[in-house]
Amino acid sequence: MGMISVIIPVLNEVSTLPFCIRSIRAYLAGSEIVVVDGGSTDGSVDCARDAGARVLKSPERGRGPQLNYGAREARGEVLVFLHADTVIAGPATAALCGFFSDSRHQIATFRFQLDIAHWILSWYCFCSRFDSVLTRFGDQGIAVRRSFFAVLEGFPPRAYFEDVEFLRKARNCIRIPQISVQVVTSARRFVKNGIARQYFFDALSMFRYVAGRNPEELSRRYQSLQRRSPDRAVIVFARRPVPGKVKTRLAAGIGVRSAAEIYRRIAEYVCAQVRTVGNTRRYLFSASREDLGAMRRWVGNKFFFAVQSGNDLGERMEDAARIVFAHGVKKVLIVGTDTPGLSVSLFQDAFRLLEEFDTVLGPSEDGGYYLLGMKTFSPQLFARINWSTSEVLAQTLRQARACGFSTAMLPRLRDIDRKEDWVQWQKDGCRFGCCA
Repeated sequence: MGMISVIIPVLNEVSTLPFCIRSIRAYLAGSEIVVVDGGSTDGSVDCARDAGARVLKSPERGRGPQLNYGAREARGEVLVFLHADTVIAGPATAALCGFFSDSRHQIATFRFQLDIAHWILSWYCFCSRFDSVLTRFGDQGIAVRRSFFAVLEGFPPRAYFEDVEFLRKARNCIRIPQISVQVVTSARRFVKNGIARQYFFDALSMFRYVAGRNPEELSRRYQSLQRRSPDRAVIVFARRPVPGKVKTRLAAGIGVRSAAEIYRRIAEYVCAQVRTVGNTRRYLFSASREDLGAMRRWVGNKFFFAVQSGNDLGERMEDAARIVFAHGVKKVLIVGTDTPGLSVSLFQDAFRLLEEFDTVLGPSEDGGYYLLGMKTFSPQLFARINWSTSEVLAQTLRQARACGFSTAMLPRLRDIDRKEDWVQWQKDGCRFGCCA
């Protein structure tokens, strides 16, 4: 099998494109990356060039024309079409090479997942396993042999349902299997327009399209669905309060059951405060996918739920911030569930400070921080930090300065990590929401 070319159509995708390209570099090494721009004004073109992609300016705007132009200019024997808000989530080179080494294989999609968890979205992703006009779309990624792409005469030259029609033409010739490699696509349209509302709109649009409705009319209907949504978010990192699984340092002094109960009280308090912050998207990132159902029942349904991903705290926070910024927000706060002094007023203060400063930090008594706020996503804020040490705050400030970010500080609060913290917090006469 020859070269693989990955073709990404772009129109103002600076918040997602770097991560798409980075995932290709990591999991499809050696492939040609072709970014086809439809007239971006947000820095997407510079971002793509900086990431080492080959950038083309499409003579015609629209996903179909951009994909076809990229395919004509690409050098690969196998063409992989990815949306800019999709990342490859695991090694893909061997799987693609193995699949296309069989001359009978002409086209495939990838295993599909969205970046937040909800039963409707889980059903949506599950259905993508089945090959039908109602269940296969471009946001799953499409890999096709160049010769077969030519037989199909490419994508229809339009911006809506071009992927469905392309796959339908392919399905008339051959079954479309699913490669075992997983891709993860941003759920931003579901977050913005409401999960149930977007899902049922998509389903109705698909049935209308299959029934012969004009794609341009359906596109206009989609534009009317768009609604304004909050441009700021709070991310809560939390664990299920299982004895022996949370607050292990605290448990060493007071026992696992008492430690879990204290953690439960603090976490419930923090989540209650977050729920009352107005005009804000709320996310809870669980430490375990298996606990998502229990977490939803525990803290309520005013959060979008997702799973933490990464080898250490820095990587997990970076991944969470990446996902949430990709959903279109402009200001993000990240907090844990260790600090009983958090309050609505502190969240509001942090958002106000982000009007003037690039980052906001809430320092902890132990040398770490209980809150990180940012209005520009930068992985560097989470790099080269000695997590769970007294150096975390100082090192984060140093990283912010290296990025050229201005930083504001909130009041210093006490995290409850050890028996001494809990005893001192009580001795000081503190209560939930007090700054001590």
